Amino acid sequence: MDRKALNAWRRFGRRVSARTGVARFGHLVGAFVGVVGMVLAAAMALAIAAPPAAAHTRLVGSEPAAGEVLATPPATVTLHLAAKPATLEGDPVQVLAPDGVRVDSGRPEASGDGRRVTVRLRGGPLPAGGYHVLYRVVSGDSHLIIGRLDFWATDAGWPDGPAPARPALTRVGLGEQQRLVLGGAGAAAVLTIVVPRRRRHGARHA
Repeated sequence: MDRKALNAWRRFGRRVSARTGVARFGHLVGAFVGVVGMVLAAAMALAIAAPPAAAHTRLVGSEPAAGEVLATPPATVTLHLAAKPATLEGDPVQVLAPDGVRVDSGRPEASGDGRRVTVRLRGGPLPAGGYHVLYRVVSGDSHLIIGRLDFWATDAGWPDGPAPARPALTRVGLGEQQRLVLGGAGAAAVLTIVVPRRRRHGARHA
């Protein structure tokens, strides 16, 4: 084979190799794009099918508010949570009076889609001073939320209503029969004193 023919075969071979390489690269790119698309589609399907994750709750407010100064102790204490707690079992809310005695009464009640937890305070007079609210709540993702807030009452009060009025003292009038009895008793006392004196005086002059 002469030199010209050999060079012609070499040029033909290079052209075929170049075309084959481009084709192979195109096939590789297409396969990679297909794999990425399958992965994204599977991830989207899992995201749609999976249930929503449980929320991690936290305290977002309260009534009375933390640090609030009230005229008298409140009838209830309410905690506002960012998400519904998993449970209210146990002892989730405690309210302590200034002397350290617990004054919450009964089980806490949930409202507002479970995000408000309210506890009542016991009846009877409550003292003035600083009150402490201790809370221990389990969120939906099983995290334990523990905290404390304080509020103050400047005067003592009755959370369940106004203080009962003391009975007023009234004068009781005497009836006619009572006046006669008292009058007769007074006359008898006078006779008891005066008559013996007269008798002793007459005996001395006899």
